[in-house]
Amino acid sequence: MKFHNAIVSIFLLFFSMIVVAQKSSYIKDRLSFDVSYTLQKRDLMNDEVQRVRKNALSLSACYGVTKFWEPGLYYSLSEETFGGGSHFVGIKNNFHILPFFIKPDNRFFRVCVYITDVFAVNLINFKAYGVFYYLCDDIGLGASFYFAKHIGINLEYRWGFMLTGKPKRSNFQNVINFGLCFRFLTK
Repeated sequence: MKFHNAIVSIFLLFFSMIVVAQKSSYIKDRLSFDVSYTLQKRDLMNDEVQRVRKNALSLSACYGVTKFWEPGLYYSLSEETFGGGSHFVGIKNNFHILPFFIKPDNRFFRVCVYITDVFAVNLINFKAYGVFYYLCDDIGLGASFYFAKHIGINLEYRWGFMLTGKPKRSNFQNVINFGLCFRFLTK
């Protein structure tokens, strides 16, 4: 009986959080852009080449489909240690946490906290060895603070997992993005 009561209590708590999230509307119909400098440590190994990816410039664009979900596109470009470049191209999803707990008074609420996921292909062009690619999935946390109506600062920390290829030490990679973010309401 205690187990049954606990399950019902958890369900009611979760359901009330979803209802509160449906009342807030500062994510839905919002277009967001991020321009970030990326600090990253991605040690990979292929049959012939070991590499350490240098820091990168990242761009992303997301659109608020629901009151807490923003899907979009992600692109990152870096120069490789062996010459050539690395293009990290993929799909980004931001799942906002605050709409479940806070009902903002207006659509220009200044703080966003979210869980982020970037599923991407990493295209690497080594001058001496040719072109390689790896599938990656990065999962992490992010926060944005808008100091103006449309402009803010952004910080993300993501843990990455190589889905193809052979990781050098472990399958754990890490990435820190920080930069500017822009938001525009479409409706």
